[in-house]
Amino acid sequence: MPQHNADATWTGTVIPEELLAAAHASCFAMTTAYVFDQAGYSPEQVDAEATVDLDRSEDGFTIDSVTLTADGSVPDATDEQFATVVERAEQHRPVSTALAGTEVVVQASPD
Repeated sequence: MPQHNADATWTGTVIPEELLAAAHASCFAMTTAYVFDQAGYSPEQVDAEATVDLDRSEDGFTIDSVTLTADGSVPDATDEQFATVVERAEQHRPVSTALAGTEVVVQASPD
């Protein structure tokens, strides 16, 4: 996956905001899989993606929001049940707790 620097030129390096997004997404995926398991479902696969909204101003860069999207294959869960479990998982994300004060939007996208 190509990465970019502050000037939006391609460098092939990873910026800290991307590392933060990767940590956030992996935490969310693990938490979501755990909550599915605890709720009695049998997830075959749970993936998550984090998109960071990075804003540039005169004072530098700020992370305005993070959008988390969970998708996966949970054959014994309806789309509504999938969304309910994702919402439940949203309440137990350690990385999100560490990012308190930054808006985090959570979305469910079952296969």
